[in-house]
Amino acid sequence: MIKIENPTAAAYLEGIDYTRWARAHFPGIRYNIMTTNIAESFNALARHARKLPVVMLIEFLRSTLQKWFYTRRNIADTCTHPLTPWAEEKLANHIHKSANMIVKPITVDRYEVYSSGRSVAIVNLATKECSCKKFQLSQIACVHVAAIARFQNLSNCYPWVNKYYSTEYWKAVYREAVEPLGDPSEWVQPEDIRIVNPPQMQQRRSGRPSERNRRPSEGEEICQIECSRCHQKGHTRLVCKNPLSAATTSSSGLGLSERI
Repeated sequence: MIKIENPTAAAYLEGIDYTRWARAHFPGIRYNIMTTNIAESFNALARHARKLPVVMLIEFLRSTLQKWFYTRRNIADTCTHPLTPWAEEKLANHIHKSANMIVKPITVDRYEVYSSGRSVAIVNLATKECSCKKFQLSQIACVHVAAIARFQNLSNCYPWVNKYYSTEYWKAVYREAVEPLGDPSEWVQPEDIRIVNPPQMQQRRSGRPSERNRRPSEGEEICQIECSRCHQKGHTRLVCKNPLSAATTSSSGLGLSERI
C-alpha cells in the first residue's frame, strides 16, 4: 500500500529495516504504545509557561506533576478490579468477540482456534504466543486466548495478562507524592553557592517571537517564503531590497499600462 501511494517512502522504509518502524517486527515490547510523543505533549502543555523565568517555569512543572499524581492516585485507589479500567475494557471486548470461536486442543498448552471467517490461529499458552501476534505484542489475552479460557470453563483471562496492567502496579506508580518547595525564605542555601549569570544573547529579531518554531526532522525540506517582487526565497516584498532586472521592470510597467 505504501509503494502504491509513495514509492520513495516505501524504498526508504525498506532500507532502514522493518524493526525500526513496524511494531510487529520490533524486538522489544511496546505494549499498546505506537508513538513516543510524550515529550511533544508536555511541550504543548508548557507552551505558555516557557515564556516565564526559569524558576517560575520549574515551579509550574512541579505543581503540574503534583496535581497529576494526586488526581491519578485517587482514581487508582478507587479501582476495585485486578486490572486497570483500560485493560478491563480491552479484555472484555476480546471476550465478547470470542463468543462464536471454535477451539480444538492440540496439547495441554497448544490450541487451534477457528474464527467465524474460518481463519485459524495457533495459541501456545506456555510461551504466551499466538499466530495472530497480538497476544505477544500487547501482553493482553487476545480473542483466541479468550476463546480458550471459555473452552476451559475459566471465569477470567487474568493469568494471561501482563502484571504491568494490574491495579497494583498502577497504584505503585503514583504512590509517592510530589512535595511542594515551601516558602523561599525558609530554604536552606549552601554557603558555597555559585552564581550563574545569564548567557550572552544575540540581537533578537524585531517583533513578537514565534511560538511554533521547531527543529526540522532529518531530511525534511523546509518550505521558504518567496518574494513576489524579485522572486527570491527567504523574504517578502515588504522588506525586499534587491534591484529589479530590466525584464522584470518592463513586464511590471507593461502590466500597469494594460490595467490603466
